[in-house]
Amino acid sequence: GGDGRRTTIVAPPTIHMYSSVINAWSHSRRSDAAKRAERILNRLEDLYTSSSSSNIKPNAVLYTSIINCWGRSRDAAAVEHAEAIFARMKNSTDPDMQPNEFTYAALLNAWSNSGRGVEAAERTDELVQELETDDQRVPNVYTYTNAIKAWARSGHAECGCRAEEILNRMLTASEHDERVRPNVYTFTSVIDAWISQKKGNRRSEGALNADRILRKMTELTSEGYDNAKPDKLVYSKVIKALEACGSDRKALSRAEELRKQVHKNSM
Repeated sequence: GGDGRRTTIVAPPTIHMYSSVINAWSHSRRSDAAKRAERILNRLEDLYTSSSSSNIKPNAVLYTSIINCWGRSRDAAAVEHAEAIFARMKNSTDPDMQPNEFTYAALLNAWSNSGRGVEAAERTDELVQELETDDQRVPNVYTYTNAIKAWARSGHAECGCRAEEILNRMLTASEHDERVRPNVYTFTSVIDAWISQKKGNRRSEGALNADRILRKMTELTSEGYDNAKPDKLVYSKVIKALEACGSDRKALSRAEELRKQVHKNSM
């Protein structure tokens, strides 16, 4: 106007603005990040309920981001918070709010990071089975890998067997669906599970099975399956496990063979 004053136009909030803020919190390392992100979501829900503006309508992507936040949180009750958000999505009558395969992957990750042992592994099995029998949604590499990770961390007497069962289902399914093709992280988690398996008196059982998975990775890589190429971390884990087998000559001989292989590859 003529008096020199400026008029400030405040743009109404949009779903993209809320998404950006929640996404920033989901990548924050602050201990209260998940609580803050969920508080923003609750504010958005209240605002949408009072205005019904389609510009600020919450959706599955936002809710999944909150579950991701809880999956990264060290809060002792993080997985309960993640499950509560998941339940809100499932109970919603709005089709835009229904959990998708990425939501399941986020919840599976929360369980695999929860430190709840066998309880976590069994819950991830339930979630994967839900997806496998669903007409609308299908599992992807992340859902399966997070379930395997939960078994690897479960302390279950047969965690290696259970993890490998999931890997085998992935390999079969990946013949007609590339989205479930196991990658190096998937195989590494199966190796972790076998190394963790304490069943029976043979200390070498887990290590030799971990080595068998490494051989499988090498075999698949030679067939052109680049996703399965073992990295230095995989070799290091398997060598360490084989060397911990004490007087088992077969295991110690294989550890030495792998050491030479790693040395040759690095030259």
